Amino acid sequence: MIFWRRLCTVKSTISRLKEDGNQIWESLQAEQSKSQQLEEKIKILAQDRAILQSEKIHLEQQAKTMQQDLDSKDLFQASGSTTQQTSGSEHHDTDSEVKLKSPRLQIQEMEQEHKRTEALLKTEITFHEKQAQEHMMNTQKAEYALAAERKETANLRQKESIKKMECDQACMRSEKNHQESLNMILEERLDILHKLCQQKDNALQQKLAQEEVERCVKDIKPDGPKKEIRNLRKRIQEINEINDDTQSALNTQGIVNEVLTQETIAEAVEERNLYLRKLQAEEKKTKSLEENVQALKEDLKALEKETFNFQIEVNSCNGKLHDMTELCQRKDKALLQTAAQIDYERREKVLKVKDVLRSYKQKAKTMEEQHQKAELSYKAEIDHLKKMVDNLVNHRKACSPEHTLAERKKDIRNVQRRLDQASSKRAVLQAEAYFQTLSVPTPGCSHWETPPADNGVATQTFFG
Repeated sequence: MIFWRRLCTVKSTISRLKEDGNQIWESLQAEQSKSQQLEEKIKILAQDRAILQSEKIHLEQQAKTMQQDLDSKDLFQASGSTTQQTSGSEHHDTDSEVKLKSPRLQIQEMEQEHKRTEALLKTEITFHEKQAQEHMMNTQKAEYALAAERKETANLRQKESIKKMECDQACMRSEKNHQESLNMILEERLDILHKLCQQKDNALQQKLAQEEVERCVKDIKPDGPKKEIRNLRKRIQEINEINDDTQSALNTQGIVNEVLTQETIAEAVEERNLYLRKLQAEEKKTKSLEENVQALKEDLKALEKETFNFQIEVNSCNGKLHDMTELCQRKDKALLQTAAQIDYERREKVLKVKDVLRSYKQKAKTMEEQHQKAELSYKAEIDHLKKMVDNLVNHRKACSPEHTLAERKKDIRNVQRRLDQASSKRAVLQAEAYFQTLSVPTPGCSHWETPPADNGVATQTFFG
């Protein structure tokens, strides 16, 4: 059952492959017909192109002849002597030029039309050539597919025929064994029949002889010996006749049985010979198939060798690829390490810069606080000086005017000098504070640059 199922599946696949091959063949024929039509169109377009080229050559020849006529007329008109002849010739030239212009225009128009048609023909030819190339590619693909399908169907048919031949060979062997067993059984039966016939003949002869002896004994008693002898002779004759009849019947029966056995043996021999012939044919087919299988095995070995070589090449390429990937990974790791190192250094620098900025901001804050305290002290001192000046002014008002004026001027100069010193110090401190708040020193800097004093005033204490 499994074999028949496999055979049915193989037959269905073969029929399906045949249908696919027929479809591919039909598509191939359609593509070939299309390519033939396109080739015919290309030939027609080439013929039209040749006709147009011949017309162009003919028109060029006509233009050349007309130009030659015009040149000859110009020469003839130049050789004229009188003005009338010249005027008439000019009039004639204008007429001839007008006449020549019209064919020139026609020639130009025809040339333009020819160029247009030639361009159209070229485009059509290129388009049809592209279509023909596409159809050729499609036909080649279809041919390759058809060849592959045919090869596959041939392989499947070969496999199916091999399986069928193996099955037939197995059936023939089984039938051969069956016939041999039947022949043996028939021979045994014939031997048994011969033995039974001999046993029956012996038993019949013994029985007949015993019966005759008993009859003879019975007949001898009443009639006497002569009559008994006569009866015995008759009886012996009858027995002999019966024996002859039985012997002839047995002979005929043996002949019939022998004929029947010979016929059955002959039929069995004929069947055996037929099966032997079939087996020989199947052996020839199997030999041819084995040769084909051997050739296919050799092809398979060659293909395996090629695949082995390709595998070696692939392995070498994979090794190279592995080496390249390892090298790239190493480079990537080195780059990542360098990038991490750079990032780490950058972060450290940023942290250092932040620490330095924090320290400088703290210093700026402390200096600003100191400046604010100094400014407050300076303001308090200025207020105190103003009060002292006011007190002095009031005191001087009570004294003599000249002495008070001199003292007042002196005190005013002292106070003015002190005010100038205080204002200059205040301006310097404000400028330093502003500069410290704005400027950001680098991490390598270890000191602040102090701006120059305003108006050349030295920085010193108020009482210094």
